[in-house]
Amino acid sequence: DEQSGVAWMVRETTVEHERPGFCLAVLVHRIGQARGAPIVSYGTTRLEDHTRPGDHRVMEPDQAVFLDAARAAALRTPVLMEAGDGPDVALEVDHTTDVRRRKLGIYEGWRVPEVWMEVPNESVRRRPGLTIYALDACAGRYREAEASEVLLGWTTAEIHQALNEPAISVETWAAVLRVGRAMGERDGTEPTDDPLHGPLLQRAQAQASTQATRQALERPAIARDAAALGRADWVLCGLKATSLGDAGALIRPCLGPETRVLAIMNGLGIEDALAEAAGTERVFGGLAFTCLNRGEPGTVRHLEYGQVAIGHLGDDAAELERALALWEGVRVEVSAAPSLLRARWEKLCWNVPFNGLTVAAGGVHTEAIVTDAALRAQAGALMREVAAAGNADLAARGHRERVDAEAVAARMFALTDVMGPYRPSTLIDFLEGRAIEVGAIFAEPARRARALGVPTPRLDQLTALLARLDPGQA
Repeated sequence: DEQSGVAWMVRETTVEHERPGFCLAVLVHRIGQARGAPIVSYGTTRLEDHTRPGDHRVMEPDQAVFLDAARAAALRTPVLMEAGDGPDVALEVDHTTDVRRRKLGIYEGWRVPEVWMEVPNESVRRRPGLTIYALDACAGRYREAEASEVLLGWTTAEIHQALNEPAISVETWAAVLRVGRAMGERDGTEPTDDPLHGPLLQRAQAQASTQATRQALERPAIARDAAALGRADWVLCGLKATSLGDAGALIRPCLGPETRVLAIMNGLGIEDALAEAAGTERVFGGLAFTCLNRGEPGTVRHLEYGQVAIGHLGDDAAELERALALWEGVRVEVSAAPSLLRARWEKLCWNVPFNGLTVAAGGVHTEAIVTDAALRAQAGALMREVAAAGNADLAARGHRERVDAEAVAARMFALTDVMGPYRPSTLIDFLEGRAIEVGAIFAEPARRARALGVPTPRLDQLTALLARLDPGQA
């Protein structure tokens, strides 16, 4: 422009340049949900400053992030920096030039709390990586920081990885959850405070209360010591797998010569542990597909479904018939599992992705998993890894049965798609600070896969993340 003395160099927008800003918008939205207060991203918002006569300053960051959603909603374009309306984080994606030469000084003058300079992995002229420039409030100057002070504790390495992934990884979701929870603790908010995410969580709780059929047990026999119960015909073991190590001692006082033990628990290796106390021929496994949550003391809330599959540890057909006879006339839909091991692996095709990802993706419910394209893809990939490990395990143990990965995945998604915003037990335990069932649901399947030479990279990564996040290990 000859009149203004400004020269412009125009280049076509590329996917590589636009992707980091788009990814950041998705991720800070999730951080806001975990925080319990929305975080707004305005993309390439025009920032203008008219305070200096003859020096009209304009910036268009590749992403502008605002922690205060109400303040952001009141803004108009262009954003007037002299009014103090600037973003909390400005992202600049830099492929070929060093934006620090001029842009950083302008942002510093505007007192933008943080500027992130991202050089994508595709860059051929500059070294890939992310640099955070955090404003020193006293000195009014930028300094380099290893982690964000705005999006609390999110490190430069984690952010750079997140902005360059072809699909959002479980590791990134775990970092997003950590950052959101840290911000919520700092700000005194939690997920149920979020105006969009919170009502969905509350709706899940409301559904649990309204859908349940009210039933009561009159004067149930309760004992703090199993020895007080004495010998029984059947022992139903409904422990969390985190207490599996105590199961043998708990059931042993109830065992007589003809006692049978049915374990209705999640995970792999459950019946093997109980067989050490009761013997293989007397142990059964129950796999419940019943969406249940514990409510106030003495109350169980039933949201959806009511199916229980029962199998015998030794796949003895006669013993299995004996177990099924116990359930005649009940309201629960009971079916036989001729191969208990296959049934266990098939159940893991639901437990692994949905119990795991609801925690790793930021404390979300199952509806968020099935309606998010990236998370749904992760869930499907985890199901296929579990099925592959299960088939290798079945073959190694001499079983002819196999898990049909595609059929099982289709069935699991079909059931979950209509389940609503359900919170699996692992997520509830995590949010309430209790130990989660990492060993039986995640670590044991991963261990068997490694022993059999079956690659399960997503399962391995999810297991490692949950082990780090497990409140029981704190």
